[in-house]
Amino acid sequence: MRITSFSLLPLALAAPAIISRQAEKPIYWLLAGDSTTATNGGWGDEFLSKTVATGSSGHNYGHSGATTRSFRAGGDWASVTKDIGTYKEDYKVYVTIQVCQCKKRGSRIHN
Repeated sequence: MRITSFSLLPLALAAPAIISRQAEKPIYWLLAGDSTTATNGGWGDEFLSKTVATGSSGHNYGHSGATTRSFRAGGDWASVTKDIGTYKEDYKVYVTIQVCQCKKRGSRIHN
């Protein structure tokens, strides 16, 4: 099969429109984490209300006491991954994950 520059014309004409649509999508932030991200003390809500650009949005799934294991076992991670599918058509979706592991001397962390 012979490819000519004329046969690539439709692709060349469509590419700027595709790139433009991607660039115009606002961002949807999904924040996953423990108390460092949670409402009432974490950075998550402040980030969404004051830092996120106009047209962008998000959801804070952070909550106090979360561990990597409890976040998955309690269904929070399933909600985050579901939201990726829900919002990916209209937004560029970004997920942040922050779980601080503070180990006290003599204790054992179960994640």
